[in-house]
Amino acid sequence: MDILIDGDKIRALREKKHWSQNDLARVSGVFQGAISRLEGNRQTNTRADTLIAVARALGVATDQLLVDGGPPVPEEPTDPQIDVFMHLVEDMTPEERASAEMFVRFVIDQRKKDERKKRRQKKSASA
Repeated sequence: MDILIDGDKIRALREKKHWSQNDLARVSGVFQGAISRLEGNRQTNTRADTLIAVARALGVATDQLLVDGGPPVPEEPTDPQIDVFMHLVEDMTPEERASAEMFVRFVIDQRKKDERKKRRQKKSASA
């Protein structure tokens, strides 16, 4: 059974996020060529996992990408790099997430230390 996907909806949602087809491909894990065929309504044998991956990346329900699936949910533009990062985190094991969290906290602590050091240096220079 073929799934009838509305390529115009995919393109509109992608453009609303200010993403290129390559951005959507990176976030969804779907090849850019397939994204192009979907948007051009030239993909006739779309698999369910492709539909799910594209919908997940765009932040909409799968039925909103189908022909006559209703209007897309409005979304604010997002940063594709953050979305890629979030999808990577979703696929991590609990141990990997804990390690990633420790690293992010370390980076934030280092930034705070650097800011305090700069304030002290600025304060001593002005005294």
